[in-house]
Amino acid sequence: MRFIELHILQSFPGVLLNRGEFNEPKTILFGGATRARVSSQAWKRAARLYAQELKPELFGGIRSKRFLKKLRQAFVDAGAPEKSADEMAASVAKVIGNGLSDDEKAKTVLFFSEPELDHIAKVVWKAKPGKDAKKLTAAISDAAGSAPISADIGLFGRMVASARPMDVHAAAFHSHWIGVAPHASDIDFFTAVDDLLPEEESGSGHMGHSTIGADTFYRCAVLSLDQIDLNLRHFDSNQKRQVAAAWMEASLLAVPAACQAGKFGATHPDYVVGMAGSGRPGSYGDAFTKTVSAGGKGIVDNAISALKNRIEETQRVFPRKVRVADIPRLTMAEFVDELLA
Repeated sequence: MRFIELHILQSFPGVLLNRGEFNEPKTILFGGATRARVSSQAWKRAARLYAQELKPELFGGIRSKRFLKKLRQAFVDAGAPEKSADEMAASVAKVIGNGLSDDEKAKTVLFFSEPELDHIAKVVWKAKPGKDAKKLTAAISDAAGSAPISADIGLFGRMVASARPMDVHAAAFHSHWIGVAPHASDIDFFTAVDDLLPEEESGSGHMGHSTIGADTFYRCAVLSLDQIDLNLRHFDSNQKRQVAAAWMEASLLAVPAACQAGKFGATHPDYVVGMAGSGRPGSYGDAFTKTVSAGGKGIVDNAISALKNRIEETQRVFPRKVRVADIPRLTMAEFVDELLA
């Protein structure tokens, strides 16, 4: 497997990047200590939206249960009369959305692009399956096999349990973020002043609290260049390069959006190691089974040393032929060019 790996250290002051079910920062026990954690799902969504802003012409994926209206219009554009478009859109949506609810939403979220729905509508309408369920399923399968998918679907993959030919194996893999030092949460008590409070009254208009944390995280991401070639076979080589470059920038700079209005903490990575090569990709999260202390040069420098030592040790025992680039020695543009050379 040809791959690109990203190994990232980044620090955040006073944030709530990813909440658990009780509105608190997510944590995990690792190496005998409680660490802060940010889920890979939160990172991937932030990266996907960031990449859409970078290259909207390539990243057009939409996640939603509310695609029936778009599908209905796709059938109209394919030449179907209004009544037939309604019927065929509902039939197809029941298959690819695992059924429809009374409010015309699919029962499961679908990751799709509008050009893909247009293609499915054209193929199905041409097949004229009518009420023949087998013929409809066959037409959807044919369409799925030839539909041009967007870059984000090619990167992050898709599983459609009710229409397996639409499955796309992910080309990008993202870890959970894990704190390199023990985590300690803090209670952020806040008040809101009522600007129209009568002079004879006092006090706040509202009081509340939330839990925040300040941590340095390690995270890693891997891109399979072989899977990208397969998933985005309808892209030319320049477009694939743009996709890989956008993925790298988005993975490095995207930050989960939770509570950013009142706890803004969109910092930049402290240190990044990128590797490009072939074989078995891997994580260096085990560099932090022992918690990093703030002594000496501080947590960030100590974490960088721990990561470098683990990479050196792993490379000695399990050697791989890889090109290595790092930030801040290189600029973002130089880093991307080095790994895609």
